[in-house]
Amino acid sequence: MRTIISGDNHIYRDNIEEQKLIFPEIMSYEADRVIFLGDYYDRKLLTSEELVFGTSIMKQFKDKYKEVYVLEGNHDKDTIKYLISLGIDVRDNLVLDNNYYGHFFVEESMKAFNSAKRSLSELEQYDRVFLGHQHSFQILGKHRFHVGSPLWIDFGEVNDVSKSIIILEDDKINIIELKTPIPMIDVFQIKDLGKLDNRNKVRYVIKDFKQLKKEANKLEDYRKKFYSFKIKLDFENKEETLEISPKKDINEIVEEWLKSISDKEVKEELSLTFKENDGN
Repeated sequence: MRTIISGDNHIYRDNIEEQKLIFPEIMSYEADRVIFLGDYYDRKLLTSEELVFGTSIMKQFKDKYKEVYVLEGNHDKDTIKYLISLGIDVRDNLVLDNNYYGHFFVEESMKAFNSAKRSLSELEQYDRVFLGHQHSFQILGKHRFHVGSPLWIDFGEVNDVSKSIIILEDDKINIIELKTPIPMIDVFQIKDLGKLDNRNKVRYVIKDFKQLKKEANKLEDYRKKFYSFKIKLDFENKEETLEISPKKDINEIVEEWLKSISDKEVKEELSLTFKENDGN
């Protein structure tokens, strides 16, 4: 029995064009069954575009493979159950041939950050364990894996070298690196933005307020160049930025300065980033 195992897809209107490349690559591999490890969709309330696309893709999988299983994820729980009408087997978790498939962190998960309610020791009776939920691939132990998402979804995955699926054939585990996902990268110098290929998800990291003031209006040149473009304010020392004006706090300084930004979308992106950094 040959099985394709895919992690969280998180179908969302903003990544559908990329998913149109990723799903066919997954389907290029022959197998008897396919198992999706949860969060097929990014959210419970779907747009018509997301629903039509996700349903069409799942029908293609059902037409090609003998068995298709989809686990419920925390993002699409209950919503995903409509796929049963297509003949898809929707489960909370799954055990096949003494292999366990689930959608949760364990204590050993590198992205759990003390949020895990379970441990690998609870799954020791199974020959192999394949988990979703964590977007970064991880070998948890002997024959124990977080499969990881087949595409870069958020910048918490920026250090992931690649994206992959797993093909399980009898007792052999093959990790298949995918070719179609759009790479994700952090950039720290504005000159490097011009050197990058357009097919990237870019986060520009700004280290201090001085750099921000100098470069903000230049960023509009790159906003539409890449597949996606985000800005991260990584100020290491807030007290240092306050010295700009002793009579004003940082929020007042920022508000005044934002008014000078000519590009509306860059201004909105920076304003939102400031609010996130400030914890509002």
